[in-house]
Amino acid sequence: MRLAAALILSIFAVACAGRASPESPGQHDSEDSAVSTASTLTPGTTTPVPPPLPADPGYAERLGRYAEFILGKGIVPNGSPEHLQYMEWCVESEGFDVQISDGGLLAHPGSAQEPRYREVLALCEQAAVDSGLVKAQGPPDSRELAAWYEAFGWTHDCLVENGYPVSDPPSLDLYIESRGRNWHPYDMLDPMELAQVEGVCPQDLIVIFEILASNS
Repeated sequence: MRLAAALILSIFAVACAGRASPESPGQHDSEDSAVSTASTLTPGTTTPVPPPLPADPGYAERLGRYAEFILGKGIVPNGSPEHLQYMEWCVESEGFDVQISDGGLLAHPGSAQEPRYREVLALCEQAAVDSGLVKAQGPPDSRELAAWYEAFGWTHDCLVENGYPVSDPPSLDLYIESRGRNWHPYDMLDPMELAQVEGVCPQDLIVIFEILASNS
């Protein structure tokens, strides 16, 4: 399943030659939020100092009733461009060279610096939560899984309408029981088609929830 748990991974645990893969809503088109360039972490300390928050980009309004699941008390979703920009800047403030790539952070800290790099990632992620930028991550509850099921049901119907192959979704109870791991509307697609299909029937949960909220 490619993005069936698209809201629960934002730890940004990157191996020395790997990249982060936050199970996030994916790239969104809101990239205009400025983030302070002042340092959040003082070398040798373990408590990040949260920077000023970016201007509210309006996710709560666009997400409507789904904002509760996506944002919690935060102002942007985990894995959103604003969150990634915060993480990039925060990690770089400790001297690591990172960049945003494919919805995550790309870095090559080297084996000697990898332990410190992972520590900084964790500290920056906690700073993002403590500052109120994003909600703390945790396993989705049944109500959140039901919202995922609704969203992916929309994508499934869109795929059917556009002639793409699909598998039949399980029942809601079975989907919740599997924690969202037993089905995804993209399961039957050729990997070479994904970029094209994404533009027609998105799998990005944030995009889908905004569509559903606008149709409510």
